[in-house]
Amino acid sequence: MLDKNDVKKTVFWIAGGARSGLAAAKLLKTTGARVFVSELSALSATTKFELDELGILFEENGHNNQKFLEEAHVLVTSPAIPADKGLFKLATDHGILVVSEIEVAHWFRPKHQKWIGITGTNGKSTTTHYLQQLISLEHSNAVSCGNIGTPVCDVVATADILIIELSSYQLETTHTALFDATICLNLQEDHLLRYQNLDCYFRAKWRLVGMTKPRGICVMPANLAESAIKAGLVFPGVELKLLYERNALLEADDKNSNYENHLQEKRSALSTKTVNASLPVAIYGNMHESLKNYLPSHQKLLVLHSIESGTKLKKISQNDEFLDKDSTLFAISSPVLPGAHNATNLSASSIVAYETRLSSLTRIEAQWCKSTSRYKHLPHRLEVCFSTQDGPRIFNDSKATNLESVKVALRSFAGNVLLLLGGEPKGEDFANIASYFQSPIKKCYAFGKAAPQIRTQLDGLIDTHKIAFFKTMLDAAQQAFQESSPEDLILLSPGCASFDEFKNFEHRGDTFRTWADSKGKSEV
Repeated sequence: MLDKNDVKKTVFWIAGGARSGLAAAKLLKTTGARVFVSELSALSATTKFELDELGILFEENGHNNQKFLEEAHVLVTSPAIPADKGLFKLATDHGILVVSEIEVAHWFRPKHQKWIGITGTNGKSTTTHYLQQLISLEHSNAVSCGNIGTPVCDVVATADILIIELSSYQLETTHTALFDATICLNLQEDHLLRYQNLDCYFRAKWRLVGMTKPRGICVMPANLAESAIKAGLVFPGVELKLLYERNALLEADDKNSNYENHLQEKRSALSTKTVNASLPVAIYGNMHESLKNYLPSHQKLLVLHSIESGTKLKKISQNDEFLDKDSTLFAISSPVLPGAHNATNLSASSIVAYETRLSSLTRIEAQWCKSTSRYKHLPHRLEVCFSTQDGPRIFNDSKATNLESVKVALRSFAGNVLLLLGGEPKGEDFANIASYFQSPIKKCYAFGKAAPQIRTQLDGLIDTHKIAFFKTMLDAAQQAFQESSPEDLILLSPGCASFDEFKNFEHRGDTFRTWADSKGKSEV
């Protein structure tokens, strides 16, 4: 591995002139390294000016492969470049070390600095954003970075605590980084154009678990741990916290006997269960032991939640028994972020903050509870735009550019949803959300280029009075507002791209927020 003390003797090629590549180039340049930036497309005038000012050589509109092979010692690759393409493949074919911008930052990490890593198919941005704000209530110099937007190299020299969102792409080329705590949220089918199958994608995500410090904390749902066992993945010697979610249980209350009955059923099913069809890996024979037998020394945690009653996080022992008569660690009746998926996101965040002693129990409970929280919502992800007792609540979920994201949003609410759906279609079948018209969708307001497709694909599957069609998003929003009652909520969760009306999903969300703000002012 590269000795950072010999960095001045090393030639670094940066593949990609976007934010993370430029951040790595700047950090390496300040250490005296020889740095060269190579961009496949054109660099902006601002970027070229900045590189010239720093004395960093660069090329654009293509890579000089011969020059790269003759000069480069290390390739710092953009997460967007697959391992079988471009400079990445050329480097691996010729034994040139390939690293991520995260790896570069780790070489220059101050000894006192804490790193918390978060990954998962869905929810990692929300969890990163929430955890940074929670920790910042007691530690002013905690920064969220990584895949969420800010490159780690930009903040590694100045922050005390880094909460880092990590994609599978970034983890592929991160080798020596160590994290004080890690969170692995879930695994769902995604990025299969880049990976051969779900197993390869899973293994890329699992790299974060292996980078947890030996005395660190690792939090994940129990079903993800079970999938890892089936895939033959290695568990590190860390303090593993497993989340069992209430909505996966069979009992209607918290009684220990009912919970034990469920565990017995789960063990029986596990002993003869074949591999999950969505996970294309062979199981190592029949699994005759439960998950607790694989992980006998680790405390488990049970997330008890429902939309109506809020969230409870209860502790259970390695013997699947509640630790004491009142084993509730957190109990929140009205969470600041709604939905079962957010109960898991906030539970994982709170466990890390509590176990690493970066946040007190009092702070954790206050931040989680809607009435006392100081949490500022992540823009365009179930962002609350307007909420009063006299009018409908309005939510901006413009980031939902596919139907799977729309389903996640819909599962966050019990009912009375006036759904704004549409934009530029991406080829998905809107019939996949027909069941949500029973609950929670009260009415759908379809708009944009996707409206005709939505009409065709839902025809005959839902009552016609439950859907209306509009040319633009704001036309749909205005009609939803006019037809709304105080108990309703208006949800922009488009399930489509934005390019028929807007520059991007941020532009769409900003426009919607401005409209919602105008409704709030008119109600005052």
